[in-house]
Amino acid sequence: MAFVSILLDAPVPYAILEDVTVDLARLQITWPEGQVELSSREGLILEYLRARPGVAVTREALLTDVWGYHDGSIRTRTVDVHILQLRNKLRDVPGGDAWIGTVRGRGYKFEAEVR
Repeated sequence: MAFVSILLDAPVPYAILEDVTVDLARLQITWPEGQVELSSREGLILEYLRARPGVAVTREALLTDVWGYHDGSIRTRTVDVHILQLRNKLRDVPGGDAWIGTVRGRGYKFEAEVR
């Protein structure tokens, strides 16, 4: 779970749009009209995808690197459920509904431009 430790090392906030800031140390996304609170798992998923912009990330990679499942035998919908919950929260963020794309038959990718 080396990736998990990266999130715990107080990541630097970054901007997606001019007025939208992602602060994973606080597990918040803020903009002038509001904010969204993320769970720690949602923060890990978002940061994992953001660290690989435009790259299709498989469910298996997320299960291994974010959840820490290393035997490869786990078949679960937990990734899809967490992505759905994260997307539901991102709908409240300006432009947030376009941050996470689905790559059919492969997984997910981060599609927002970080400034």
